[in-house]
Amino acid sequence: MFMNRTHLKSFLLACVVSGNGVAAQGTPTPSIRECPTGAVDTSAWLLTRDSAVGIEIKHPADYREKHWESRSDSSGVQVAFRRDAVSRVEFNEFQGFWARRGPNPSVAPCLLQTRSAPLQLHLERTVRTLWTGRDTVYFVAKGLFRPAGKPRILVELGAPDSTAWLEQMTMLRTIRFLQNR
Repeated sequence: MFMNRTHLKSFLLACVVSGNGVAAQGTPTPSIRECPTGAVDTSAWLLTRDSAVGIEIKHPADYREKHWESRSDSSGVQVAFRRDAVSRVEFNEFQGFWARRGPNPSVAPCLLQTRSAPLQLHLERTVRTLWTGRDTVYFVAKGLFRPAGKPRILVELGAPDSTAWLEQMTMLRTIRFLQNR
């Protein structure tokens, strides 16, 4: 018993000295880790402003901006940036169809700092079936943000590999909220 008390005192002293507190009932204090980053050259990227969504964002020139004219599955503001058929960054007002496609609450978020505010992203690797019938790993991230006085926006990333995914997260870091919409 004397040995156990000694170990307990040593453990508590180590926690105090290292700055790690012990939360009540032994549960750790939750903290959100930073989202991963990659070395991406943004100097040749284009700047796009979308007043309907209320953001400006920089993106590579080969990401094409897409505005949905008429869709039966949603309503509200929306814009997407797409490269090829599989790389996409989409912004949709978080209502109707999109209100059911939010971030997966069972996935711990990471924190991504945009030019205007921090954004919690839920990062996942999933399996998608290609048109050929072959299954492949697909990288997805989802998060919600709300500029002051504007509706909540769901941002969704989709990439075929981690390199494209890191590039898309760099795109999100360039977001600045517009003052007037």
